[in-house]
Amino acid sequence: SSRIAICCEVQLPRRPLVTMALLPRYRLAAVTTVRGWGGILAARGYGTSLPIPTPPQGSEQVFHSRNQQPKYSLSQPKWFSLFFACNLGAYGGHYFYLRFLMPSNPPNPPRDPNEARPEKHMHTVDEDE
Repeated sequence: SSRIAICCEVQLPRRPLVTMALLPRYRLAAVTTVRGWGGILAARGYGTSLPIPTPPQGSEQVFHSRNQQPKYSLSQPKWFSLFFACNLGAYGGHYFYLRFLMPSNPPNPPRDPNEARPEKHMHTVDEDE
């Protein structure tokens, strides 16, 4: 617990943007202080925080990992970066089209109060008897 207390006493700058820019540096310092240099690999490694089940003995003969190798494998940061970039492009393109490319209809002209009224409504059904 004393090692954790040492890493948590880091003096952060008072300006928020500088603090945000330097957070990865302080995180790296905390990881190396608490876990040693092996913590750097764990902090930057790919994988999961969930427990990985161990298969029973001999099961690698039934279904080994060479049966279905993934064609593409992206890490979580790369995948989410790509996901948010695609969403940003889709929404940005949509609103760019609405704002700059789609023509807008002009407003309706004001009505003339002296215009003659029709004798019969144009949607009236003609009854043939």
